[in-house]
Amino acid sequence: MRRSLRFYPSLPVALVLAACSDTAATGILDSSNAGPTVFFSNAPPTSGPNIVRGVPLAVGAVDLETNLVVFAGFSETLTAANCANIENIPLSGELTQQQVSTPSGREQFTSPRQEVAVTVYQLVGEPTDLCSVVSGPIVATGTVTAVWGEKNVPPPGELGPGAGIQFVTLNGVVELTEGGQARLLAGFKVRFNTSGDFVSETDFVRLH
Repeated sequence: MRRSLRFYPSLPVALVLAACSDTAATGILDSSNAGPTVFFSNAPPTSGPNIVRGVPLAVGAVDLETNLVVFAGFSETLTAANCANIENIPLSGELTQQQVSTPSGREQFTSPRQEVAVTVYQLVGEPTDLCSVVSGPIVATGTVTAVWGEKNVPPPGELGPGAGIQFVTLNGVVELTEGGQARLLAGFKVRFNTSGDFVSETDFVRLH
């Protein structure tokens, strides 16, 4: 199994951790990171789209205007003590996606509305890596509604990465650490060009 953490160098910074299979033909996920079963369509790759369902993922966003950070989809709370070993933290399986791949190379990842546990941190100092954004105090926790999506359109006549967009929204009422409740509205949108290079990004994490 391949787990990749995409930490974009620009700021604000969106973080996406996805668990996926290196060998799509087998549809097997590493049992050490237990999660939903992966199902593939029976259609051969040259005759129609291949569909993968139930792939777990985790998401996060950093908002430099509100100085808030949010993470969702991990089985453990990220802290300064365990952030260096994020590859060993299983995903909770609460947030999953469906992948549709066509013979032309077009890919689309979507998720239905799902309930997922979130942790909101106060950003302390300049965010330089994953550990730097989870070293601050936890200001809120709770369960919110999440929607995730990703589209990848390859250049005409070519296969592989192309112009794409990733987005996620997190919306719901959370419990504040100091008492009371607030509504969390968070997410990000990332755009890539036809070479698969980063183009632009917008992150937001707000408590109302």
